[in-house]
Amino acid sequence: MKRHDRIRPLASISVSLLIVGLVVAAEPDRTELLRTNMAIFERLPTERQQQLRRLDQQLHDQPPIVQARLQNVMEDYVRWLKRLPEEQQKQVLATPPEQRLTLIRQIRDQQFIDSLPMALKQRLEKEPGLLAEFRQNEEIWRDDWLLVKRNWDEIKANRFALPFHDEAFRAELEAYLANLGPHLSNEERDLLRKAKNSNDEGNVFRYARRLLELSDRHPLLPGPQDGPKTWDALPLDIREFLERNQIVSPKQPNFEGWGRWPDYAAHVTKVVREKKLKLPKEFGPTLATSYAQPDFRLFVGKIEKLMDKDKDKDKLADRMLWSQTKDHWPEFPKLMLDMSKKYGVPIPGYTLPGSAAGWEKVRVKKNVGK
Repeated sequence: MKRHDRIRPLASISVSLLIVGLVVAAEPDRTELLRTNMAIFERLPTERQQQLRRLDQQLHDQPPIVQARLQNVMEDYVRWLKRLPEEQQKQVLATPPEQRLTLIRQIRDQQFIDSLPMALKQRLEKEPGLLAEFRQNEEIWRDDWLLVKRNWDEIKANRFALPFHDEAFRAELEAYLANLGPHLSNEERDLLRKAKNSNDEGNVFRYARRLLELSDRHPLLPGPQDGPKTWDALPLDIREFLERNQIVSPKQPNFEGWGRWPDYAAHVTKVVREKKLKLPKEFGPTLATSYAQPDFRLFVGKIEKLMDKDKDKDKLADRMLWSQTKDHWPEFPKLMLDMSKKYGVPIPGYTLPGSAAGWEKVRVKKNVGK
């Protein structure tokens, strides 16, 4: 094997070596550190080298954002490990891999308990089940302070990028929450209610952060938020069309998407198109039908104006894609979401109101590239 082939993954292998406790403490000269780590790596048994190379390959097979997150997790773990007393470090490294995570959780739980005020420690002794709640509260407060520091200049100037005090903004937010609500679990509804109470008490960051988190978790496809999920729920004219064309697979409970909206309807549409046919009507909005809804019409007008503003290559590609999908559901509403994000134009009722840049100010990025 050529030398440069052996050192290609050296940086991530160095982290891997740190994780298994083989690398020397960090040195100021990174080049010398890499040489030292390479020498340690080459002294490992062949089987262990292969394990580390597989770990490196698995890491590099991930998308860049996942690579960055995992790299940060590894580095955070190494820093945490090296702060432990020497005996505890040895205990962690000597524990079999399948049992090590349990031990790490136990150590971290004890570290957290040791950091609590005496009053909370006493409560925890009486009610050990409160540990998860205490940890969650600690994380929430840590995120609050992070956002306060990040937005301190705006706070001092009594100016915030998301105008929760504005009546129009609040109305758009309520319309969005009305569509989002059915997609939330009971736990998510409870967390949102608590965050809303925090906003009423003056903590706008906590409320905004929770809204952004739920928006990321539950992207809303523009159009109806409920629809046919089984054969019997299909409109009569569509059932008759399918039977007339001998498309009967959507009658079966094992049909893809059965019981879920919009999955079931989307797969019915796909099956029809594969037979070079067209449904009597689409299940959701297309460009033509969107003009009948004032909010959609306003959004479409803004997006088309932005796409036509500068005839650069990127916008010409967007315009072509727009033309290709304009008559198709669910492709067109999915493209609406993509264009909303790309051009920073909210879709009333289906995306968070206000500027995308304003919402990014309250995003807490965890374990993502530095």
